[in-house]
Amino acid sequence: MGIFIFWLRFGAGDVGNDVLTKLDESAFRAIEGATNVSLVIQGGFGVSMEQRKSVAATSAICKFNIGTALRQTLGRSLGIALEVKSDLVDRIAILKSTEADAETAVCTMFERWAHPPWHAG
Repeated sequence: MGIFIFWLRFGAGDVGNDVLTKLDESAFRAIEGATNVSLVIQGGFGVSMEQRKSVAATSAICKFNIGTALRQTLGRSLGIALEVKSDLVDRIAILKSTEADAETAVCTMFERWAHPPWHAG
């Protein structure tokens, strides 16, 4: 059957992490030149919107995964909620207690994409 997509890990991946990563374009271009499959960037949270737009238009990169960063935030928030309210059993109430953290994580992600630390202004 063969390979039809190739995942690459370049980004920061953690919403709570202030580190943003510029993609090493020479590295993924070398992979791109050696294969004809679509490329997926794992840890896409750490890549600026500007660079994602640029490489999406000029490369075989077809997707930037950001789910890991959001799942990490949800996992931490669930752990805290269950530790603080160990008697809580209603799944809706448990998930509701993670809402503020999830909203903050998403807002932080979009803010960092709009204003990466390596971009003046």
